[in-house]
Amino acid sequence: MLEVLSRRNKLIIAMITDAITAVTMLWLSYWFLYDPQKTTSDANINLWWLLPTSGLITIGVFYFFGLYRTILRFAGTRFFINVIVSCFIVSGLVAAIGLASVYGEVVGFSRKIFPLFALVLSVGSSGSRLIARSYFERLLTQNRIPAAIYGAGSAGHQLFSALR
Repeated sequence: MLEVLSRRNKLIIAMITDAITAVTMLWLSYWFLYDPQKTTSDANINLWWLLPTSGLITIGVFYFFGLYRTILRFAGTRFFINVIVSCFIVSGLVAAIGLASVYGEVVGFSRKIFPLFALVLSVGSSGSRLIARSYFERLLTQNRIPAAIYGAGSAGHQLFSALR
């Protein structure tokens, strides 16, 4: 199903997935520290807008870091380090915007939410990309003819990468 979509449509799906992941992870990081049914301070109610804002900030930061330009099939360790760094930047921006909006007032929640948000967003974003990568790799390996590469050294590694 996804293999017939254009690159632009896949980009839109990735952006929507990242926005939903960011909103969910911000809510989860709040939920991990508090019981949302018991905590109804004015600051918590007045800061509900941070949820969709976190999704928009995530899309912007990920786009700026080039995470949407990388082909998942060739994504390596450096790509996932960029995902983690981007998540911490997203968390810092969400924290700055959220705390600046209540500047001078009593904040009704702990600031521990934002580092926790960075961690769970890193796990969620990396996990969704790993799932997508394994899905596309599975599609590519279904109709392959097995080949054996023996005694080729570094040329064998290059051949393996090309056949992959």
